[in-house]
Amino acid sequence: MFRGNVFLVNFLWQIAVEVFGKSTVRSALHKNAPRKSEAGDDVLRRLKELAAAGWTEMKPGKAMRGTQQILAKLLHGGKVVWSVFSKAVEIHAYLFGPFLETAPKTSKREIESAAIKTYKELLPLSGDTGSERVAKRSKEAIRTMLSVEAVLESGVLQERLATPIKEDKKKSNNSEPPKQSLVRAEIVLEDIIHKGLVGKGGPPRLPLELLVEFGVSAFENSTPVLRKIGEKILLALYEINGDRVRDFLPEDDVKVRKTHITYRKLFEEFDRIDKRK
Repeated sequence: MFRGNVFLVNFLWQIAVEVFGKSTVRSALHKNAPRKSEAGDDVLRRLKELAAAGWTEMKPGKAMRGTQQILAKLLHGGKVVWSVFSKAVEIHAYLFGPFLETAPKTSKREIESAAIKTYKELLPLSGDTGSERVAKRSKEAIRTMLSVEAVLESGVLQERLATPIKEDKKKSNNSEPPKQSLVRAEIVLEDIIHKGLVGKGGPPRLPLELLVEFGVSAFENSTPVLRKIGEKILLALYEINGDRVRDFLPEDDVKVRKTHITYRKLFEEFDRIDKRK
């Protein structure tokens, strides 16, 4: 991208340059952390200027695309620098908050695209075992997007969050890191199931069957904490439709209860729920 002092703009960065200018994009791509943070300040300043002008200078959709490009760059790129990460999260909070409030005509397609691309950057960071505060803020940022009506109504994040957990016990590099899986499971339980976004009719609801498959993948995972939250997911779904949940599980018989301790305990919890009804 650089050759001496000449900034070579290619197609990938064209929109960001048109929205924020070459200097800001150059700083965002720089290896120096303070330069990246400065780029973040420039992005926020420019977005607020556009909003104050009533979006007469530029369409909100274009501004969102350009912002998402720089946001992804600040979130991605090797070792996490807290100052840069914090600025990226600040931009994210503005993009999925005040920005949309001042730009109500932003298309759902633009919002969905930004949400998906940002989610792909935030999920690995939410499983960052080297920094608890980075992991916590990343998870909060994902949940923030689920509070945006346009994102929620599209169902794009719910579907990705509830994708069954992949675990290859022979090849760990083919498996999703357990911490990332745990974050997904916690959000599915707290922000989808507990909020009643389960059932037919399409987004923002998710089919019970899809959630059961996700719950089973967590329940059968080799990581104890994931198994526990998988159990919570299955119990919550059993309260909604026990018969349908059982369709996805092994046969509840004497043999299974005797040979599979985890399923025996789960079935015993099912029995307690049935007695309450």
